[in-house]
Order: sequence, then structure tokens, then C-alpha cells
Amino acid sequence: MGRAHKGHIERIYAKGNIVLDQGQIRGVNEKELKAEFLDAFRSSIAKNNNWLEFQKDLKLLHHDLLRFYDATHWLGCQ
Repeated sequence: MGRAHKGHIERIYAKGNIVLDQGQIRGVNEKELKAEFLDAFRSSIAKNNNWLEFQKDLKLLHHDLLRFYDATHWLGCQ
């Protein structure tokens, strides 16, 4: 297991559902995920008048996500 890489993984299951098949992520609707994120974003802005603090937190999240998705093991996944 210590020397395994993504080429050794054909399929991944979670709770009985295929989440990765032949290098393709399954079961994630990108449009729905984006819409849900934007709704949460807009809701948070409406509830919190402290926009600058929220912007700071959002920048931290942005940098964390960039590091995560720039990792070589995620290249090619869509």
C-alpha cells in the first residue's frame, strides 16, 4: 500500500456508491455544488455586516482549496 499510486485504483466506493471510476469522479453535480456554495455565500453576506472579516475567511479558504487541487494526485480529475 505504501507504494500504491492512482494508477493502481480502478474504482472507489463510499456507502455503496461509486465515487471514482476509471479516474473519473462520479456522483458530484458540479453545477449544484456551485449553486449551493453561492447560496451559502450570499446568505452569509446578508447575515453578517462585517464583510471584510468574511472576505478574509474566504481568502483563506481559497488558498486552502488551491493547495488541495494543485496537488499532483488530483491532476486530471474533473
